[in-house]
Amino acid sequence: MREIHTEIEIAAGKDAVWSVLTDFAAYPDWNPFLHTVAAELHPGAAVAMTIVVGTRTFEGDARMLRVVPEREMRWAGPISRLKGIVFRGEHYFMLEELAPGRVRLLHGEHFGGLSLPLIGGWMGRTLAPAYVAMNVALKRRAETAIAAAR
Repeated sequence: MREIHTEIEIAAGKDAVWSVLTDFAAYPDWNPFLHTVAAELHPGAAVAMTIVVGTRTFEGDARMLRVVPEREMRWAGPISRLKGIVFRGEHYFMLEELAPGRVRLLHGEHFGGLSLPLIGGWMGRTLAPAYVAMNVALKRRAETAIAAAR
């Protein structure tokens, strides 16, 4: 598996979804996959994260590649070029406005590295569902915030 790509429709505006997506301090409260993320929202910023997949926890690091408010956030890691030879990923979040107050989240990652043939099956069985779980939790959080504001 060289890519994980997921999509979900959210009944909230781009501003509300972006706010939840970029409020890294609140991730431990709702995010079952990226349990913690520490980063500034500008290209070149270091990204430190704790990733939870099933019963396993991983520490990761990356560099922020692109930030377009209410539209796209993208990072790539690991920062170490040597580790990147073994395994690397470019993680993305993109928001598409479908109608006022309704967006589609495109969420995924492109992978590379020498270990990919060895772990590709695991990624499809275990990692892909973690992305979906994050999407569902993000949807719930954004839609709940909209409902509470009404």
